[in-house]
Amino acid sequence: MTFESSEELVNKFGDLEGRGYFDPIHLTDTTVGFSIKRNYPKDIRYKPAIGQRTGEPDNFATMWVVYEDRKLSQEPTTLVPVRIRVSNMSRYRTSKWDYDFSDAKGDSPSRESYEASEATPKPLELSYSNDLFYDHTDNAFKDGEGKTVEGLDFLDRVFSDHCKTVHLFWGLRLRLKLLTQARLAGLFEAFGSLLVWILKVLFGRTIENSDVMAGLYRPYHVENMKKLDADSLNIFGYKASKGVVILFCGLAIVSTYFRFGAEVTNGYWDSVAGSEFSSLVHGIFFLWFLDVVVPRLIFLAINATIRLRTFITFIQMKFP
Repeated sequence: MTFESSEELVNKFGDLEGRGYFDPIHLTDTTVGFSIKRNYPKDIRYKPAIGQRTGEPDNFATMWVVYEDRKLSQEPTTLVPVRIRVSNMSRYRTSKWDYDFSDAKGDSPSRESYEASEATPKPLELSYSNDLFYDHTDNAFKDGEGKTVEGLDFLDRVFSDHCKTVHLFWGLRLRLKLLTQARLAGLFEAFGSLLVWILKVLFGRTIENSDVMAGLYRPYHVENMKKLDADSLNIFGYKASKGVVILFCGLAIVSTYFRFGAEVTNGYWDSVAGSEFSSLVHGIFFLWFLDVVVPRLIFLAINATIRLRTFITFIQMKFP
């Protein structure tokens, strides 16, 4: 058994209004889900802007509660995840593109009120994806550890965590975490871009894809890596990228110079150098290795950076 409507889910949370929540709205972009609002307490560092007409706070916390209708295990117990996201929202800007400080009748905050609010730390957006579930066998909410919790108590915890992000010390911890997360994601993005450049310039490969999300949030498919045929040369009957041929020749020159300049002797390589056939076979093999294996390894590394960046970007952002 699962919930068939948003109203069923809202009712399971109990007396939302009694806890200070208001304006429950059923979501239209999901089968079962709703949004709920709550005003910020007056004893935190964040101060909302005030509407000119009503004198009420223009900013409030909005929670989106989404019921994910899917089983997490093959056991008889139907355990359904309930995702929650909380963020700061403006009452005026839910219906307007931006503030119009002259629109007192529309209850826009004044410029002074807006600037005073912006001078205070704004609560950060938080997401809870694997912390709340609904157990239809026990007809109760469960937390990530399988313990029964009251739905309202969990909403209060989310709201409290959201408000704590403006705390001088508690909030600093999360902000540092977010900054570190952004820097790491940017580092992997830069490294991935460097690998794409190396793949194209040195190995004559480009990545073509019609999926706009690939490379951003999803890894590329192998068939998306294309060889630039117009930039190829025929060496020993093997068609290799011009960049690979230049790289191969450069490595061969450097290794030869080092070997003879440093007077390095090795029985195996001496025998290869003394045979035209062995030299040809080894040359073709290393050319193939540079032209086929190395680009594949770089391609795999590019996908690895995409996965790591996506993981870091979307790692669960709840209060530490």
